[in-house]
Amino acid sequence: QWLRAEFLFADGAVGEIVLDSEGTSNLDEVALVTALGRRFSWRREGASESIVHDTPQGDRTTSVERGNDSEGMLDAFRDMVARKVAPPTSALDGLRAMRIAQAVVTALGERLTRPEGPKHVASPAMRSR
Repeated sequence: QWLRAEFLFADGAVGEIVLDSEGTSNLDEVALVTALGRRFSWRREGASESIVHDTPQGDRTTSVERGNDSEGMLDAFRDMVARKVAPPTSALDGLRAMRIAQAVVTALGERLTRPEGPKHVASPAMRSR
């Protein structure tokens, strides 16, 4: 089974996410095509992550990401507060990313449940009383 979600942004950019639960590929990719037709994608192949994007000249280039997401977010927050630099992304882009993630999770609904999967128990502070 697979799921494909396409997102159209107000500026004309199109994003696509494809989830294939039966695929045997060791590759994950999230891609965005801008209103001007330039492609930008995040790729994970095994333990390796990279950003692939088109340059303004029409070439495709790859940059290897260093560190992990938590380190990057904490470093960006530190720099923003201590050095008064602009954040790497706008609050509006962050909000859009959260809304897209929520829309995907909502659309998947019951497909995310695994009746035969392991049972997770909340920590005592998170259990309903």
